[in-house]
Parts: sequence; structure tokens; C-alpha cells
Amino acid sequence: MQIIELAGRLLEKYPLCDRCLGRQFALLVSGSDNSERGRALKLILTAKAHKMILEGEEGGTRLLEKLAENGFFEPALQTLEKKGTTLKESSLECHLCKGRLDEIDQLTKEIIHELAKLRFKTFLVGIRIPSTILDEEDEIRSKLGIIWGEEIRNEFSREIGKIISRKSEKVVDHRNPEVSIFVDPFKNKFQVRVNPVYLIGRYLKREKGIRQLIWRCKTCNGIGCPNCDGKGKTLDNSIEEILSESVEDMMSCDEIIFRPVGREDVDTIVLGRGRPFILEVRGAKEIPSDLGLLRQLINRLGSGKIEVTELARTTREKAQKFTTRNQTTVFYRITAKLKDEINAENLEELEREFSKVLISQYMHSERSRRRRRRQKYIYETSTRRLAPNQIELIIKCQGGIRIRDLISGIDFKTEPAMVNILDTDVSEIQIEVLDVRLEGLDEEI
Repeated sequence: MQIIELAGRLLEKYPLCDRCLGRQFALLVSGSDNSERGRALKLILTAKAHKMILEGEEGGTRLLEKLAENGFFEPALQTLEKKGTTLKESSLECHLCKGRLDEIDQLTKEIIHELAKLRFKTFLVGIRIPSTILDEEDEIRSKLGIIWGEEIRNEFSREIGKIISRKSEKVVDHRNPEVSIFVDPFKNKFQVRVNPVYLIGRYLKREKGIRQLIWRCKTCNGIGCPNCDGKGKTLDNSIEEILSESVEDMMSCDEIIFRPVGREDVDTIVLGRGRPFILEVRGAKEIPSDLGLLRQLINRLGSGKIEVTELARTTREKAQKFTTRNQTTVFYRITAKLKDEINAENLEELEREFSKVLISQYMHSERSRRRRRRQKYIYETSTRRLAPNQIELIIKCQGGIRIRDLISGIDFKTEPAMVNILDTDVSEIQIEVLDVRLEGLDEEI
């Protein structure tokens, strides 16, 4: 069946505005929109009907009437009036969009007013359409064998997005938008949601005594109460706090979730490239385009003790890769002061026992009294004697090993532990993280 005949049959049965008629042929003719397609089809049909009348063929007047009534087409109405036919005023509305496609300007104006409260660059429009309308459009196409149409949802999304982009100078981003706008044009409602911003970076910790995570008050769980003087925490000075305060100051957000790749003790130093981390920033009112300024703010607040060496935007998918990674390799430098003197043979034995070996650490489960065994691999260990009773170890191992327990064997039972291998106790331990490598993911940082 010819396209013009299909358009005529559509208008014979259903009232359709220019956009809804043109949408049935959306995959045809590049460089035009559905409104142009629909109007062009109605214009050709009007010309065809007028020609039929002039040549005395039957059906011309009826076709013009359908174009005027069901097509809301002014040229068809004027052609009828010129021929002496007057139609009654119609109260019909478009069978599919119910006239909503012609009313999106006002709704979009309200959306733009709401967006003006935020600072962002990219957005995406999502549309909620009643299932009855989607089913009706599918049924119409199925009956007539129309295969060139698009969903009405796509047209609403595209047209609203074009207006927002033109009037606010924001950019549509289908993969990782900063703001999502959910619109229900049939209820004349919308919702603006700022999507979480994911930041990935590395931090250095140059001094002891700085905790990795905030110690939230157990009484109020971080809300603030008399027990914590309204602070929501029981201890100050943590990496999470320094990062969160800086992000809050610059992005005016609702919530910040800090996810470091691995943990370290309060007295552990982090050097080298630093420890990777993810920050999930929820409800940000301002999204900075230059993260260098945010990094400077963090480093200024860190006062030389905490420093962020790398900081970049990432996607939710990549952030999930980092937080659910399976393989991490960590390089440590440990300085240990022993109660007894050791010799070269002791160091050789230590290197042998701590290279290419699977170690076991037993920890008490929080849910039961039973001990849980965790096994991790040590790839390689090199040693150096600094004094008769002081040694240095460089350990390359799988992430997740409790290094302090590997050396002292005190808090959790570790097999083997250094004190058992050397048959002496440890009086002092200094731990430094030299590097943290994420297998297969380092290049994405």
C-alpha cells in the first residue's frame, strides 16, 4: 500500500495531529521532524481531494472533511469553505497524544525554571506514558502494516530535550547524564533528579595518627546527639572527613559515600602513587567542571598530611568495577624492631617462608563465635637488616592481608607469622604502603 494511502486510512479512522501522523513514518525522510512529515502528508492528501472534486470524482469532499475534522488541517477546511461546504465546530482531540505534544512548551518552561536552581552541564529526559496509549499505537500500526514508526515516548523525550538544550545551553547525554528529568506529559508533572557523581582518585597519608574512616557515634549513628556534642562522631581527623568536607563545600550535596580500595591502620603511612578510592556524591547542587580546584581544596584541608594525587570523574559502571574488584596487589615496607638480635640466616629463612606462599588468618565472625579463616597469597618478600635487632621487609602480596598481624601474630592468629618464624617478639612496627595495584583496572584510574 502506498504511504499516501496509509495516511488517508489513518485519518479516516482516527483524529491525529501533525506530529502523531508523521510519527508513523518517522524512519522515512532524514532531515525532517514528525510535524513536517505529518503536515506534508495532509497537504498532499488535501491536494488529492481537491483534484478529485475538480474532476468530478466521488470521495473528494469526504476526504477533505476527514482532513479538516480528524486532521485538524486548516487548508482542508478553507478548501471546503471555498467550495461552499461549512463544517460544524469539532471538539475532537488527537487520538494518541490528546493534544499534549502541542502543549509541551509550557511544561518545559516550568522544567527549565526548576533546572535554573542547579549548576550542571548534561541531562537526559525520561518520559512516562500510559500503557493504554502505547498499546493503542502498536495496534494501529499492526492493523495497517506500518513498519516505519517510532514510539511516542521517543518523540516527547526528543522534543522536550531540544527545547531545554536550546534555552538553557545544556547538553543531552544518553550515557552518563548529571541530571535526569522524568516527565509525565499526560499528568502534566515532572521530577528533576540529580544523579550521583562518581569521583575516582588516589590519596597519600604522610603522617601517623590519621584514621581512614570517620568514627561515627554509636548512639546517634552520625546524626548528632549530646554524647558526641552534636558532631555525629567520636573522633576527629580522618581521611573520609577531609575528603567529604571538601566535596561538600564545593558541590553542596546531600550525601557522600567514601569507598577506599583496601584499609589501613591508623598508624600506617601511604606513599607511592597512593591508595585508590571512590567517592559517590549524591544530590550535588553544583558539579564543578574543573576537578583540579577540588583537589587543591582537599590538599589545603589536608595540610600536607593528606594529599590527593589523582582525581577524575568516572561512571557508575566503572565505580562498581572498583568496589567489586577481585584482585588487588599491595606493596608494603615494614620496619620491625625485635626483642632479640637476628642474623643473615634468619633473614634468608624469613624470605623463603614469605615468598610464593598462601597464608591463613583466622578472625572471629561478627555473627557467631566461630573463627573464620581467610587465605591470601604472598608473592615475594625481600629483607634487609638495619640494626642487630631491627629489620626492613618489602612485601608484595595479595590485598586484604592484615599486615600488622602477619608480623606480630597478636590480634588474630596468622599462619605463618613472622614472630613464629624468627622465634622472637616484636616491640615496634612501622608499616608503609608503597603501591596499590588493581589488576586489569589500573589503566582506568
